[in-house]
Amino acid sequence: MSETNSKQHKWALTLILAFCSFAYGLNYTLLGQTVDELQRILHSSAAKMSYVFTMKSAVYCCDAWIFQYTNRQLIHGINCLIISVFTVITATFPNYAIVLCSQSVIGFAAGGIDVATSVLVLEMWESSANMYLQCVFLGYTFGATLSPLISNAFINENSIIPNNISNSSAAIYDPNESKILLPYTITASVAFIAFVLIYFFEICEPYKTPERSISRKNTNQEINGNISETATLVKKKLPNSYYARSNVINLYRN
Repeated sequence: MSETNSKQHKWALTLILAFCSFAYGLNYTLLGQTVDELQRILHSSAAKMSYVFTMKSAVYCCDAWIFQYTNRQLIHGINCLIISVFTVITATFPNYAIVLCSQSVIGFAAGGIDVATSVLVLEMWESSANMYLQCVFLGYTFGATLSPLISNAFINENSIIPNNISNSSAAIYDPNESKILLPYTITASVAFIAFVLIYFFEICEPYKTPERSISRKNTNQEINGNISETATLVKKKLPNSYYARSNVINLYRN
């Protein structure tokens, strides 16, 4: 009989995932809170800054496939590390291309965190996963709520300039006076702590994939194999579900 994860292990991993979601929400929403400050630092327009948000969202769905080929928990931690590093890069280098690329990488990692979190919670808690899944993503809500409170404490008062001020007045703004690096460093530190927690927890207490998930995958492969072997014995116009159903019936008869 295969080993299973203890309830204490499930609770510990769930709490770590909740903290990772908190760090994820804290960093992912920070760009929206500081976009005016970044726009002034980069001497950019609102139209160009919108491309940053577009690219960040576009690559969000590109990270999920990685989990099919490697350890899901370790990649989850690496994604937290990626968010931490590129959050600091965003505020450290006042260059539009760097900000665009770094935020795109953050969007890529964020998609992986969402997928891994959902799969892990559903796999661990089975039928009672709804409550735990909601609690984990509540961490994201807390992070997204705290993010503007952190950024507003450091945003330069001159970053938001009224519409009636001329462009010549806006040009006086000195990027060196900005304190935008401080909120980005704070939120990035939280993401780094999340990386350390989940990474070393996985090394010290490895997560064991439930046997049902492995057996279900093997069963699906066997059914697909049987379908391909018997497909020539029946009419091709029948749907694939017919073959699968026939195999299930034969298993019960045997």
